[in-house]
Amino acid sequence: ERNSLVGSEMCIRDRYQFAYQLFDKFRTEGSNEKNNKLYENYANTYPASSIIPFLNGRQIKSTSIRNGQKAFDLGGDSISKLVKYHGKVVVLDFWASWCSSCITDVKYIKKIKEDLNMDNNVVFLSVSLDEKEEDWIKAINKWDIMGTHIRLKGGFKSSVSKDYGIMGLPSYFIIDKNGLFFDVNPPRPRYNDGQDLLKVIQKAID
Repeated sequence: ERNSLVGSEMCIRDRYQFAYQLFDKFRTEGSNEKNNKLYENYANTYPASSIIPFLNGRQIKSTSIRNGQKAFDLGGDSISKLVKYHGKVVVLDFWASWCSSCITDVKYIKKIKEDLNMDNNVVFLSVSLDEKEEDWIKAINKWDIMGTHIRLKGGFKSSVSKDYGIMGLPSYFIIDKNGLFFDVNPPRPRYNDGQDLLKVIQKAID
């Protein structure tokens, strides 16, 4: 019986590991025939999985938001209007203080900023989905997160999150100098020590 239980736990762990790998595939590769088929197989095999809504959200983002499309404003105030950053490349980072992967990425984003040598043509916008303002501010100070900060008070339920198809964190976008999506599925900052994302940003600058 114990061996059966251990085997069951291993199966659950493998299932979740595969789901998160698929989630990351949608994040980095976007929607394609292979990834969509993997998603369909997973959803049919594990219809009650709690991860399906997140996978579905990532798939929606991959299909409904495309490079070259006009990016959405992040709120009603001036700091949240993309027109404020016209002429600059915007690196958009959706995160939260409770997201361990978001915090892990911070050091790689810092390295990217250093490699850019404070290029005035680039703006880093950190958009928090924290419910509590104090958690948001505490995390910014604790992890020394530099850049321009915005908090979406509605979190995942906010209209901005829905526009951007945010179902999981972190989530990144590169917006070009004209306010259009340049890359809706850029490489994660941690990949290749930040160099992959840096190349995308530099390409957007050029």
